[in-house]
Amino acid sequence: MIEAHELTKRYGDTHAVHSLRFTIAPGTVTGFPGPNDAGKSTTMRMIMRLDRPTPGTVTVNGKPYRQHRAPLREAGALLEASAVHPGRSARSHLREGVQWVRQLVRALAAEGRTVFLSSHLMSEMSQTADQLLVIGRGRIIAAGPVQQVIDSVAGGAVRVRSPRAGELAAALAADGATVTSPEAGMLDVSGTTAALLDSLTQCSHTGWDATAATPASASSAISTSRSTHDS
Repeated sequence: MIEAHELTKRYGDTHAVHSLRFTIAPGTVTGFPGPNDAGKSTTMRMIMRLDRPTPGTVTVNGKPYRQHRAPLREAGALLEASAVHPGRSARSHLREGVQWVRQLVRALAAEGRTVFLSSHLMSEMSQTADQLLVIGRGRIIAAGPVQQVIDSVAGGAVRVRSPRAGELAAALAADGATVTSPEAGMLDVSGTTAALLDSLTQCSHTGWDATAATPASASSAISTSRSTHDS
C-alpha cells in the first residue's frame, strides 16, 4: 500500500506537486494519468525517496521507503522511459510492449500487489487500470474507479482557453474531437471521453498555452499549461 499525506514538492517558488493526499490499495492497478509537467514523475520519485518532500509524507507498506530493512523487497520502480531492452527494436517495443505491460500489471495486482502506473494517455489507462488518480499542475483533479471518472465527464464538453484557439481547434478536430467556439479565444470540445482527454493532454507536447476545465466544475480543471515543471 502507498499512502500520501499533504505531499508537496517545491523548486524555488514553483510547486511541482502540491498537497497530494491519496491511498493506493493492494490488489489493484491504479492509473496515474496527466499531461507533461503535471507532477507524475516528481510524485513517483518521492515515493521511492529519490526526492524529499517539502513538506508532507509518503509511505510504502506503512513506512517511508528507505526506512524498510530491505527496501527493494518492498517496492520496485521503472521511472525512465529510456530503460528498454537493448536486444529489441523500436518497432518490437511498440508492437509488443503495451500488451506485455498490461498483462504484467494485471498479474501483479492479482497476486495482491500494489501497482501504480503513470501515463499521458487516458485511453490506455481505461484499458489497464482499476482506479484512476488524475493529476494536473501538481494537484489531484479526479480520483476513483475508472468508469466513475470516465462517466463524470462523458457526454459533456470541456472548455479550453488559448490565445492560439484557432490553431488548437484544428489540431483537436484532427484528433476526432468536436470543437465549437462560443467566443474569441475559447473552445468547447466534446467527443468520446478517452479521445477527448488524450487530445487535451497532447496540448502540452505542442507548446499550446491552453487551460481546460469542465464547465460544470472548476475543481475538475485539467490544465495543459507548461508553467509547472515536473522533475
